[in-house]
Parts: sequence; structure tokens; C-alpha cells
Amino acid sequence: TMDVWQRLNDEVAKLSMMDPKVIAFERLFTANAFEAVIDRQGRILIPPMARQYAGLDKEVTFAGRNNKFEIWQPARWDQALQQSMDTMESGDNELQLFI
Repeated sequence: TMDVWQRLNDEVAKLSMMDPKVIAFERLFTANAFEAVIDRQGRILIPPMARQYAGLDKEVTFAGRNNKFEIWQPARWDQALQQSMDTMESGDNELQLFI
């Protein structure tokens, strides 16, 4: 929501604007952000630049993440899911008890 987005921006604004990591974060997340438009049929319209970057074509995978969702190109989703499984199975995180 815009409320959550604004809170994120407020927190980032408190960080050092000279820190290369802060600059990288802003460039990757803020500069590429867009307000989603929902059409009359309730569909989310993703701008062409974002579709191209994500490799989205005719088929997509929706993946829920608590109160969020992600939209993936199916083959990329399979890779990300495998990477997540490898991360969880590595045994060096506090969430290991859930699997």
C-alpha cells in the first residue's frame, strides 16, 4: 500500500545519503517503482519496462509472501524456489525450525 511505501521511504530518508549501499538501494527500489493501475476488470497493469525486466510474457506465476505477492516468469520462479530451499536447508538460519 502507499502507506507502507511511505513508511519505507521515511526510514530510508533517515539513512546516510553518502553510503553507497543506501544509494544502491534507492536506485534499485525507489527509481524502478511504479504505482500499479487496476483496470475495470480488476487486473493489475504492469508497465512494459517492468514486464520486460522480469521476463514476463503470456504465463506468470503468482507467489504469496504473507501480506505481499510476487509475480514471476515461471522458469525464474522455479530457480528462486530452489535457491530458497537451498538457503533453508543450509541450516545456518533461525528459521530452520520451521522445516
